[in-house]
Amino acid sequence: MAGLEFDREVKVPIFYKERQIDTRRADFVVENVMVEIKAKSQVAPEDYVQTLNYVKASGCRLGLLLNFGASRLQIKRLVN
Repeated sequence: MAGLEFDREVKVPIFYKERQIDTRRADFVVENVMVEIKAKSQVAPEDYVQTLNYVKASGCRLGLLLNFGASRLQIKRLVN
């Protein structure tokens, strides 16, 4: 992939009161940028929250929420 470092289906630990209670899977991490992919007619507020939580939990500084389901590609940049 064009020489970029990436991982797919990245496990993100979920903590509560400094104790890991679960994990979730983020779609991709590309060069330390969390990438979450959706295919919906419109991105919902909970999609932004989910992606930002993944960005924070992964330790990445930047996240991208990409939605391919709308009439044109929607991109939302989220900063930790």
